[in-house]
Amino acid sequence: MTSPILDPRRTADTAPEATGGGSDEQTEVSADLHLYTAVQLVAGHADGRGRRLSDVLNDRDSAFLTLHEAALYDLLDQGEASVTIERLTIRKSAVQLAVLSDPLDLLRPRVPTQLVAIEVATSFFRVHGSLHRTATDPANLEQFLSGHSRRFLAISNATIRCLPNPQFDAKAATVLINTEQVHCWWVAPDQRQ
Repeated sequence: MTSPILDPRRTADTAPEATGGGSDEQTEVSADLHLYTAVQLVAGHADGRGRRLSDVLNDRDSAFLTLHEAALYDLLDQGEASVTIERLTIRKSAVQLAVLSDPLDLLRPRVPTQLVAIEVATSFFRVHGSLHRTATDPANLEQFLSGHSRRFLAISNATIRCLPNPQFDAKAATVLINTEQVHCWWVAPDQRQ
């Protein structure tokens, strides 16, 4: 089942708002960032002020993130936005997962990464995909996932399972996972040595 919020058949910068009652008619809510907390999903726009949103999330000098034109979804409900707000502020430490749709900046240098097939579990989510590790990152996954260098780590080709409500299960090109919210992880069988 696919989340009504992050339907892979849609472009990355739109999030439909479910109308409920089994209707196929949906209203689009534009969003460049989806933040999963323990019991809510927040979709909206964040101003990176020239920085990538992943850099904004990893900025330890700021504890909060403000989203504009935001929609708040209760993960234990049926998918309808419970609140739409012009401006919403969220504590970054409460975010378990972040799905962003930053446009690819062709002028920004790309850092080569090693991909590690991994499955990660938080309180209410399980994420399967490829963890990105640079040459300067620790080889030891325990040390890497401790969040020492970055609080939010990238997992690509990700499948998100929302354990309390499969209606919010989703696939995403990249998910940032908050290392402070990780309960356990395991390397996928094809990557074990």
